[in-house]
Amino acid sequence: MSQDLTKKNALLQVVPRLPVVQSRDIVSDILRVEHHHQPANGTSECCLPNYLLSIHLGQPIQLKRTVDGRRSSDYLTEGDIMISPPYLHRKLSWDVDADFLLLRLEPRLFTSAVSEAFDTDSIQITPQLKIRDPLIQ
Repeated sequence: MSQDLTKKNALLQVVPRLPVVQSRDIVSDILRVEHHHQPANGTSECCLPNYLLSIHLGQPIQLKRTVDGRRSSDYLTEGDIMISPPYLHRKLSWDVDADFLLLRLEPRLFTSAVSEAFDTDSIQITPQLKIRDPLIQ
């Protein structure tokens, strides 16, 4: 039952401002890139059917979040990365202007890449709420 509710809310995305720049071509069906600049004291709520990779670009921010009912808070600096699997319900709030790059990956793109590299169907991405990875950056 909860799976049905999650998918029902899968298109939920609320942010104070639209992206500054976003991709708009045939690739957008499987990979979408957005540059966001969100105002101070903003909030965001989303539950999307995509893998999300967010790279913090701007000044340091205090980010408060509720992910699947769990609350946490982190101080993000330029280059910090968040990775979310599809259908992960998140509520975020921040204290100063937030500048970040958001990549939305369609699950079929991830599945295709994984099946080429590994001989398994059971690999899953778990939420990574603050990591540093020079390769991704």
